[in-house]
Amino acid sequence: MEPMELESEGRVPGQAVTQRFVQEFEAARSAFGGKYFIHWTAEPDSEEFFKFDVVDRDNYNEAARSGQILIDSDISEPEEGIEVYVYKNAEARAELAKTVLIQDLVIVPKELQDAIRVIQATPFPPYEGGTDRYVGLKTIVE
Repeated sequence: MEPMELESEGRVPGQAVTQRFVQEFEAARSAFGGKYFIHWTAEPDSEEFFKFDVVDRDNYNEAARSGQILIDSDISEPEEGIEVYVYKNAEARAELAKTVLIQDLVIVPKELQDAIRVIQATPFPPYEGGTDRYVGLKTIVE
């Protein structure tokens, strides 16, 4: 597999979660306005993959200062105004639970979890490179 193919393949579950998450909560900006979502884990095979803690700005700031959360680049869509964070690990989540007020817990509905698991289980077709692969593009550029 080519490096870019591996990178794309790894992003698919995250993109699926983002798309389904945004669909479920309709207008992303209003759903995310003033709230911060912290993904329990970025490991797509984990059952915690479908869980998000919701915090307000002050509690987000406390979590960010602690260094226990990171930006979840697989799910965040900055151009849409969606920034999702992820706990560094389960220990970080447990530690922050002692000092940060979690306002809500969002769990992706089972139906959407099943759809995402189908996407995860669908393999990409093999990469077929070659010199004639982009002939049409060369014609347009010339």
